[in-house]
Amino acid sequence: MEAQNRPSERFTWKISNFSKLTSRKYHSEVFTVAGFKWWPILIFPKGNNADFISIYLDVPDSASLPIGWSRIVDFSLTVINQNCRDSSITKRTSHKFTRLEANWGFTSFMLLFELHDQTRGFRTQDTVVVEANVIVHSAVGVPPIVVPDAVPPPSAPSLDAYSAREMDREGPTSGT
Repeated sequence: MEAQNRPSERFTWKISNFSKLTSRKYHSEVFTVAGFKWWPILIFPKGNNADFISIYLDVPDSASLPIGWSRIVDFSLTVINQNCRDSSITKRTSHKFTRLEANWGFTSFMLLFELHDQTRGFRTQDTVVVEANVIVHSAVGVPPIVVPDAVPPPSAPSLDAYSAREMDREGPTSGT
């Protein structure tokens, strides 16, 4: 199957009152890829044990998925520069999501001081815009549980092209 024919979706999350966020982590609403609602963005606005904003893609309610369930995806996460879209910061990766590796992304997405510097255009009128583009390459097992939009996914740790769960436990294991 050609890459352009694979199921894909782009999702944009506008986070208002960003400087007033007080929780350690937040999930976007769940968005749909390949007909299933299962890809919220997970963000650590003050970093995940780092001086960087940390952003991941997450599969909600992963503990309830059957053994053997997996999705192989390519995805990108972008913090939009609201003054000049060409200056936006994008990071790309691939991952095989499973029940046990249900989130993946970037612990060191961008330095917090760059995000908060009003002159750089990433936080405008106290709003940060994050975009995810997801391409599903392979699906094994039953579809994910459909999560109603009103029910937030459970809290989940993640990584910088490794999982955040390991970051919470041990700190970074690579040079990121």
